[in-house]
Amino acid sequence: MTKSSGAWRECSLYIRERDKYICQFHKLCKEKGIKPPCGCTTVMQACHKITKGRGAGLKWDERNMFCGCAGSNVYERHNRDTMQAIFRQLWPEDYEYLERPRKPVKMDLDAVRLYYQQKRRELDKR
Repeated sequence: MTKSSGAWRECSLYIRERDKYICQFHKLCKEKGIKPPCGCTTVMQACHKITKGRGAGLKWDERNMFCGCAGSNVYERHNRDTMQAIFRQLWPEDYEYLERPRKPVKMDLDAVRLYYQQKRRELDKR
């Protein structure tokens, strides 16, 4: 396992556990009366609101991530503009924060992995 995948594995597990393995995209669409453009699948993944390639340092930012189904994650990759418009409706406060200009950040992946391992332990204590 590479350092990156170890960090991503811990981060992804934390996000899914934090959100109780519930697709936040479809849950919030239902709560806010928004018709989702795709169906919900049973496989849950850690998803990004703003794609990791677009935002400096946002790949590891918890406000940029949510537990979502594989279906919505794949749909977003191929229909980015549609999904970004919906994401802005679902998470307006996060978008104010996420769209602020940032400088690129070099992350210590061992530190990221350890940080998310600790965050998962804290969830377990609840």
